[in-house]
Amino acid sequence: MGFVLMGSFVTLYNYVGYRLISGKMADVFGRGRVLIAALLLMIFGVVLTLSSSLPMVIAGIACMTFGFFAGHLVASGWMGLLAKGPKG
Repeated sequence: MGFVLMGSFVTLYNYVGYRLISGKMADVFGRGRVLIAALLLMIFGVVLTLSSSLPMVIAGIACMTFGFFAGHLVASGWMGLLAKGPKG
């Protein structure tokens, strides 16, 4: 059951992040800039989780999660472009 739950979570964030933001932003602003922005969003999320306010902690977890998946998408796509030779 844990595998199904985690798989669903990862799939949803990968899909949403790619379709809505990461792919288009990487094309417009450049992969490096979007990757740095995703890292900064993750750091911001971690800082928010240090709050004693539950809504701030939840917002921090959301920022951390979205930043992670946005960065993961950009980095994965970038490596595919940089790879020389067969990819399989």
